[in-house]
This record gives sequence, structure tokens and C-alpha cells, in this order.
Amino acid sequence: MDEKVTVYRFVGEKGESTTIEAYFKGDKLVVQGCDTGASATGALGDWDYEYWLYADKAICPGNILEILKSGFRGFTAIKQWFDEQQIGYDVVSYA
Repeated sequence: MDEKVTVYRFVGEKGESTTIEAYFKGDKLVVQGCDTGASATGALGDWDYEYWLYADKAICPGNILEILKSGFRGFTAIKQWFDEQQIGYDVVSYA
């Protein structure tokens, strides 16, 4: 695994949090996130919600880690950007 960057980090007053990180693993870009606390429990019935986006490293811009840490505020915005750039990806998630 190469460099891991923090794309987004939020910690609320009631202990809820969202963390999204990105890194390369072999020939894949991995964007990994976890939401915890009341919002995850209310929406999904579990205390945490974890999700991953996988894209081929070869089709991502060379500066993709810099792009990702430049101001995305959530996983939906990241997926929207990938769609706009026409970069294919797979998503895995579970609660």
C-alpha cells in the first residue's frame, strides 16, 4: 500500500463521525469510508456504515489523491465526480 490520504474527517458533538480515506492497493485506487453514530443507526439500524469505492489506477488521473483531498465533503460527492469524469468504479458497502 502506498500513501494514504485523508479525504474528509468530521467529528460531531455527540460522537458521530465520518472518515473517508484514499490510497492505492496494487492496481486499484481505494476510497474507504466509515460513518458512525446516531445518523448511521437511524438510517441503517447499525452503529456504523462502511463503504469502499474501487477504481483501476490506470484510468485515474495521476494526481488523483491530491484531487480527492482537495475538498470533497462526502462519499456521494466523490461518486458524482467519478461519474462526471467518466471513470468507472465499483462500490461495496455494509452496515
